[in-house]
Amino acid sequence: MTVTGLLPTLKNLSRADKLRIMQFLVFELAKEEEAIAKRCCEAQIATSFSAELEDEQAWKNSFESTKDEQWDSLAQMVRQEIVAGDITPLDDVFPPKS
Repeated sequence: MTVTGLLPTLKNLSRADKLRIMQFLVFELAKEEEAIAKRCCEAQIATSFSAELEDEQAWKNSFESTKDEQWDSLAQMVRQEIVAGDITPLDDVFPPKS
């Protein structure tokens, strides 16, 4: 049945039946919109999650490719900055529990 065929029938319905039809249609549209919103939300979550995984993999690759000499050099720089007073040791910020 087409909308054109339904219109004369709908026109002859009582006010209460017309309201029921409207309620039904609004409910159906809401369900469709909810499904669309859910798909959009799921797509956004998937995209965000994918970006997080890529970022995590990049960090993992970076750490795994760092050579011991680079870590040693970085540690020496940090020690020098601590001695120079440029860095506050974490134990000063977060004292160890006794």
